[in-house]
Amino acid sequence: LFQSNLLILPSLHEGLSYAVIEAMASECVVVANKIPGIMDLIEDGVNGFLVENNDIDKYAEIIIQMSKAPEAQLKYIYKNAAFTANLYSRESFLPSYLKQLY
Repeated sequence: LFQSNLLILPSLHEGLSYAVIEAMASECVVVANKIPGIMDLIEDGVNGFLVENNDIDKYAEIIIQMSKAPEAQLKYIYKNAAFTANLYSRESFLPSYLKQLY
C-alpha cells in the first residue's frame, strides 16, 4: 500500500473537486492550478498551494519546499485542510443540501 504526502493537480477545468477534498481530509498537501473551483477550496499557503498558469517551476519549488518543511508548517496546513474538508463532509453538507431540495 502506497501513501502520498502531496496531490499535484494541474487541471485546466474543475468543479467542486472531490479529489482535493479527499486529499485534504487525508493529510495530503494539495498543490493545484489556480482555477475556478479549486480556488473555492484552497487558500494559498494556508490549506494548500495554488500555482498560476500551471507554472512547472513553481510546482517544483513547492514540492521541494514541502519535502523540507518543518513539522509545524505541515501540521498548520493539515489542520486548515481538514477544517476545509469537514465543511464538505456528509454530516455538514447534506442537511443544507436537503433543505434546498424541500
